[in-house]
Amino acid sequence: MNKKWIAAALCAGALTGLWGCNSEPATTAYVQNVGEITGAGSIAVNDRFSGIVVSENVTEIQRDANRTISMLYVSEGQDVNQGDVLFAYDSEALELEVDKLELELERLQNQSSTLQTQITELTNEQKNASKDDQLSYTVEIQSKEAEKKETDYNIKVKQREITQTKNTLANAEVISPVSGRVVSVSEDGMDQYGNAQAYITIQQTGAFRVKGTINELNMGAVTVGAAMRIISRTDESQTWTGVVSLIDLENASQGSTSSPYLMYGDSASSEMSSSSRYPFYVELDNAEGLMLGQHVYLELDTGTSPTGQGLWLPEYYLCYDEPGEDGQAAAYVWADNGKGRLEKRYVTLGAYDELSMAYEILEGLTVEDYIAFPDGNCAQGAGATRDPAETTPLEGETLPEGETLPEGETLPEGEILPDLLPETGETEASPEDDTLAETAGAGSVTLPVETAGTASGGNLSTPSSGGTSSSGNLGG
Repeated sequence: MNKKWIAAALCAGALTGLWGCNSEPATTAYVQNVGEITGAGSIAVNDRFSGIVVSENVTEIQRDANRTISMLYVSEGQDVNQGDVLFAYDSEALELEVDKLELELERLQNQSSTLQTQITELTNEQKNASKDDQLSYTVEIQSKEAEKKETDYNIKVKQREITQTKNTLANAEVISPVSGRVVSVSEDGMDQYGNAQAYITIQQTGAFRVKGTINELNMGAVTVGAAMRIISRTDESQTWTGVVSLIDLENASQGSTSSPYLMYGDSASSEMSSSSRYPFYVELDNAEGLMLGQHVYLELDTGTSPTGQGLWLPEYYLCYDEPGEDGQAAAYVWADNGKGRLEKRYVTLGAYDELSMAYEILEGLTVEDYIAFPDGNCAQGAGATRDPAETTPLEGETLPEGETLPEGETLPEGEILPDLLPETGETEASPEDDTLAETAGAGSVTLPVETAGTASGGNLSTPSSGGTSSSGNLGG
C-alpha cells in the first residue's frame, strides 16, 4: 500500500478521535464582552465608565403602611408635573372609619350627658338628706364628676381623631410636590439589595449631574476633584466636561465581575467572584443638550489620549493571517458566533494609540460582541463560555504553523493534525524496515523514513529519523 495514503488514513483517525463526529474541537474558551474591554463596561483601556444623567435633587414620597392603596397612577421612567396625582388610598375604608368614630363620639356624649344628670339629682337629694347620709352623697357625687371629666376628655380625643380622618379622606389622592421623573416605585419599601426605600422616588427637573459606577477593581481610577469627560452614546462628537464631586462609599451594591482572575473552583456567580460597586457623581460645567435619564460614557479628561471616541481594542486581542500578495496581513479576533462557538472574525483596523497600546476597530465588532484572548484554547468551532470556571483547555500542545519536530522528538498527546497531507514529498521505506509496526496499548505507529517533509499547515513533519506517535497521533 502506498505510504502516503496510510498516513492520510492515520491522520483522519486522529482527527476523529480529537474533535469527534461534529468536527468541533473539544475545548472551551473564556469570552469577554467587547463593551467592557473597550470602554463600555466597568474596566476599560482608558478607564471609561457607563453613566446616566440624574437630577441634583431627589424627592421621596412615603406611603402610610396602615392604609391600602387603591390605585397607582405612575410608573418608573415616567415624567410628572407638580400637582399630578401619584397614587390614591382606598377611600371606602376611610369612610367606614369616620362612621365608626362618629358613633363612638355619640356614645361618649350620651354618657357625659347621663353623668351630668346623675350629678344634678344627687346634689338635690343631698340637700334634704340627714347629716349621717351627707358623707355618702358627697363621695358618690365626686365619683360621678371624675367619671364625667374622663368622658369629656375622651370626647375631645375622639373629635380630634374624626377631624384627622376626615382630612386624610379629603387627601386620599397623593399628588407630586415637584416636577421631574419617577426613577423608582417600591411596593414593599425595599430595594433589590434589601435596603429601605421610599415608595416613590422622583428626580427633580433642574440642575443635572452625571452618575457613574466604579467597583473594587478600578477604585483608584476615579478620585474626588478629578476632571471627567462625558460622551454621548449616540453621537460621540457630543461631549461635556465636569469634575467628580462625590464617591458614595456608604451606598455600595453587589455585582458580579467578569474578571478572568478568579481562584480555582470559583464561578462568576459565586460570592468570591462578586465585587462591591460604588456610585460616583460628576458636577457638570455645562449641561446644555443633556436630558434627564440620558445614558452616557464617562472617562478621565487627560486631554492626551485619542481613545475618547470610537471602539479601541487592546492589541493583544488581535491575530493576523500570513501577508497576502499585497504584503498586508488581515487582522482577526476569536469571537463568539452567538451560538456558543468560536469563529475567526475579521476586523478593519484604524489608528493605533501607543499610550494605551490599542487599535481603533472600524468594522467587524460591536460593543455587544464577546471575544476570547487568543491562546491555545482558541480554534474554529471551539466552545465559548462567559464563566471562567467552565473553560476546558485542549490537552497537550499544538505545533505552530510551519514548525517541525526536532529529530528524535514525538508529537505530544492531543496534537492536532492537518486536514490534508501534501501531495508531494512521498517517503520511501528504509531497506532495513519496510513495514509499519503498531505498538500495543496506545496504538502508536513508527514510520521510518529517509527524507524529511513538512505538512501544509505545519502540524505534520517527517524528520530524517524515525519517531513515535502516541494516542493515535502520527509522528515521523
